[in-house]
Amino acid sequence: MTGPVPATLTLATPLGPSELGLAVAVPSARPAFPALLQANAVQFGPGERFGFSRVESRMVAWCRAGQGEVWVNGVRYALTPGVLLVLPWGHRICYAAADVDPFLMLGVHLVPQHDEGYPVEPSVPHDPLHPHAGCGWRRDGEPFLGGHVLAATADAAPGLAQLSAYAVEVWRRGTPSESLVRALGTMLAGELAELASRRDVAPAAGPDPFGAAPDELQRVLAYVENHLADRLTVTVLAEVGGCSGATLSRRFVAHFRRSPMEWVLEQRIERARGLLRATPLTVAQVAHRSGFVDANYFSRVFRERTGQPPTVWRRRQRLL
Repeated sequence: MTGPVPATLTLATPLGPSELGLAVAVPSARPAFPALLQANAVQFGPGERFGFSRVESRMVAWCRAGQGEVWVNGVRYALTPGVLLVLPWGHRICYAAADVDPFLMLGVHLVPQHDEGYPVEPSVPHDPLHPHAGCGWRRDGEPFLGGHVLAATADAAPGLAQLSAYAVEVWRRGTPSESLVRALGTMLAGELAELASRRDVAPAAGPDPFGAAPDELQRVLAYVENHLADRLTVTVLAEVGGCSGATLSRRFVAHFRRSPMEWVLEQRIERARGLLRATPLTVAQVAHRSGFVDANYFSRVFRERTGQPPTVWRRRQRLL
């Protein structure tokens, strides 16, 4: 796969659970039940990339075909056909399909603890602006994994794979009933508990995607991630990296085959894609949060990059 890794996933230093926003299971006085609240499949296009800032579910991500990579809380995982990842509550994720033979991904979302007495709505927050983001009646639960990612294969965990495929088919037919959501949630929680108890299951993490980059680039990438909505120039980024603008430009081209501002533009488009997928923000609000001062300019650039205006692109998207 070619092309740069999204800067929105650069982590300058390892983060603990609290900094990552990972939920800690808190006992509730109310009776609770597991609920499987979303399942879908997405065939990616060549080199397609997008991500979400915070997904409030215990997610099963299954590569059914093709190839690509995902970054979960800043750690890279290479995906090939049959690889299953179980992702922690509150994870941050970016998908990056291969340029040749892009992956077909299945995503299944479990809320391990859904309190009785609250509406069971089949949707999962993928961004802090979602109406149910941070709500107290949905939370992580047993088996509590903390910030760990579990990796397996469909052959090694056939029950989990078959149940995930069935859940996607259920959602394809339409919104399931509450009784089916509960039943699927109970079965998925059981499969995950069995998987977590096995000693042959472990993360399949790759190296830090920016491990080979010089320190000044590491600082710049982290700065871009945290200031994408601000005014960014080569001069500003060079000051962050402690080098001249010419030096920074040469190193960007050498490592990422992009100029610094081309890189920034790509990250802004990726940020916009995530916001369009996961939030109800208007196009103007998405433009502002992604670092575009003018919504008309944003719409023009977005169409040039994706082939569709933001409103059309949004209507045709599905979450994972």
